[in-house]
Amino acid sequence: MKFLVLFLFILAAPVCFGQTVTNQKEAEKIYKDSLEENKNAKAYYAEDEKCRVLLRMKSYADAEISCKRAVAFAEKLPQRRYLDKATAYERLGIAFLGQQKADGAILYFNKALEARGSKPDAAANASDAGDSEIGDLYFLIGQANHLSGKIDQARESYTKAENIYRAAFKHYADTPEVAGDIPPVIKNILETHLVLVENAGLKEEAEKIKQRLALFTKEFAEFL
Repeated sequence: MKFLVLFLFILAAPVCFGQTVTNQKEAEKIYKDSLEENKNAKAYYAEDEKCRVLLRMKSYADAEISCKRAVAFAEKLPQRRYLDKATAYERLGIAFLGQQKADGAILYFNKALEARGSKPDAAANASDAGDSEIGDLYFLIGQANHLSGKIDQARESYTKAENIYRAAFKHYADTPEVAGDIPPVIKNILETHLVLVENAGLKEEAEKIKQRLALFTKEFAEFL
């Protein structure tokens, strides 16, 4: 009886998932693809939750194993589910970063950027949009490069992250409950950037960041 119901459903559905069905064989393929997608999505969300919990517990070695499984399931999903892919890549990158595995972290943070439609060397559009999630990724990339001693790359990523978050604050200026959470993040980025250049002996640049940080702290005191 179940097969009969399925057969009748297929015949009665000329349009499925936004596609025009021209014959039963095509309808069967669409249906099977949807089942496969649902199966992979269910597996991904279950593993992603384990990955997230382990990251929150700072069990980074265990998280790496779980997050890799989540990535494997996410990569089986259609391209239109790019946010799931980006989340999986970012979390795996954090698992690597937590273990001070800078190269792995950079690899997967860049994959997350690409999944979100932003190439690693193209921050301008993201900055204009005020996309704080892209800002998070640049800050994470900055930290990974900082860890590996790649000073120039870290400086560039921190600057991009700061600019994106400043744009995000302007974007959400009329939504105080959102905008209010942004200044502490910018302050954290500036402080981390300052540590980088001070440790690198870049005194002139360090002084400029100190001034920028002092001005920012004064202007945004109500949020800090």
